Amino acid sequence: MNQHRYTLQPYKGPASRHTCPACEQPRQLSRYVDTETGELLPDHVGRCNRESNCGYHYTPRQYFEDNKIWKSDDMSQQDRATYSTLKAKVQSVPQPDRLPPSYLPFELFKQSLNHYDQNEFVNGLYGLFNDEITNDLISRFYIGTSKHWPGATVFWQIDHYGRIRTGKIMLYDPLTLKRIKQPFNHIDWVHSVLKKQGRLTDFELSQCLFGLHQLKDQPTNRPIAIVESEKTAILATVYLPEYIWLACGSLSNLTTEKLLPLSGRPVTLFPDLNGFEKWSQKAEELRPVIGKRLAVSDVLEKRATEYDRKKGYDLADYLIRNRDPVAGWALTDAGYPLFWDYQPFTISVESNDEPTASKAPATTDTQNEQLIEVDDCPSVLTLPLSMTERTLQRMNQRNPVLQKLIRTLDLVNPKTGEPFRLEVQ
Repeated sequence: MNQHRYTLQPYKGPASRHTCPACEQPRQLSRYVDTETGELLPDHVGRCNRESNCGYHYTPRQYFEDNKIWKSDDMSQQDRATYSTLKAKVQSVPQPDRLPPSYLPFELFKQSLNHYDQNEFVNGLYGLFNDEITNDLISRFYIGTSKHWPGATVFWQIDHYGRIRTGKIMLYDPLTLKRIKQPFNHIDWVHSVLKKQGRLTDFELSQCLFGLHQLKDQPTNRPIAIVESEKTAILATVYLPEYIWLACGSLSNLTTEKLLPLSGRPVTLFPDLNGFEKWSQKAEELRPVIGKRLAVSDVLEKRATEYDRKKGYDLADYLIRNRDPVAGWALTDAGYPLFWDYQPFTISVESNDEPTASKAPATTDTQNEQLIEVDDCPSVLTLPLSMTERTLQRMNQRNPVLQKLIRTLDLVNPKTGEPFRLEVQ
């Protein structure tokens, strides 16, 4: 039998190219076709033409292996019958019309990017790290502040096109960086709150990974790490900056749909204790779609004690376990403050990828989508003053000539390249 029975569909105009399930770009997926019958395999079996920016490739062999109907390159009559039966069953099941996902307005997102002195999670970060690291984390993840509960935080879900899917509202203890669970578990969602307030109707929720916006303009060989909680992704960014850290939100939220934008990239899962077995099983389901470079870390399993397992520790618990007993700073294993070794997060990565312009799908007024340029977002954040700026501000209050001198000499903050903020806010 011809070893190329299943080949990519030849190009016969735009209709022969389809929307990629990974990058969601229309007319980019080449589907596989059965050269003997002329039938196309299911719509997710194919290869994305955007090899550098996406890399999605789900082969017929993977499809048949996943459905346990592949035995050799030459399918037997029984295999063909099984495939036909499976296909008929899938086609006989009515598929509900799925509405396009909804997105939250940019202004709502923008309004949350301030009042960090009232944000207990951010206050906890300032107690753990120094100003420079904390301000970088605020900017990198667009940490927001919510009035839903005094001191609450918003972890925005921004997809790889810069669209705001939703935001998770949570309340933390600034001293321990643990969630407040008494007298009730303080977790809510921005879209849910808006619905209750009557400010949002007909919202079609479609979540994405927290931190997904970091993939913009990143080479496809940059390693990615996925954890459960948003807090862990933020903290791990400081300790292990060689990864792009993302979070799925909970143990059961690791789904194919959420991971499709990562197809073809090297991905490592870091499950919490007691979640290793479940995520290992899930990885087997995801690997045919996401790619062979999907791994599950057992680093916590190897070092966990029985006490750690009862507590259900995650990676963040191990990372911040070593703290100064008085100041609360995160310490290195050598016992000195972590920020002494701090390096900027912009890590140089060698890549053979050629930069390709990537545009978001066209939007319509009916979908009420609002795209944002993620790179422009830091300009809307009102970050707290750094330690240096607070010192200069106090000096300027005593002698205002300092501000005139700084402006005359055009002095800027060497870490940010921006002018020092000396005005009283």
